[in-house]
Amino acid sequence: MDSDKLRQIAELRDSGILTEAEFESEKKRLLNTGASPLSSLPNHPPPFPNQQANMGYNPNIPQEQTGLIVTSYICAVVALLFCPLVLGIIGMVLGFYAKSQGDERGTLAGIVSLICMIIGMVIGMIVWNNAMTDAGY
Repeated sequence: MDSDKLRQIAELRDSGILTEAEFESEKKRLLNTGASPLSSLPNHPPPFPNQQANMGYNPNIPQEQTGLIVTSYICAVVALLFCPLVLGIIGMVLGFYAKSQGDERGTLAGIVSLICMIIGMVIGMIVWNNAMTDAGY
């Protein structure tokens, strides 16, 4: 495999000259025309033609779960000041549902929602107590 040629077509793909499909097609052609220099090394598996670098994006997590996680965190933050019981429970349900769908981040989102719900309820009790004390009750 000509690694320089592969780098060149990767640069063309990154600059937008080649589409992802054209890059994959050319990469497969290059990989099929000769043996990989890495495959001659002992205990080294051959390269996978469709393997791509992970840049923080996990294609195994559907976008729906990402939306659930973000919404769970939003509910948690808003629960600190407004309707902590309702928004905290909604945030926990969304987080744990995302976890049940295979997104490991759901556990943390559910726990953060629970903690924010409790803190929001304490803040609400303090504000209510101060308001009643100031009103003379």
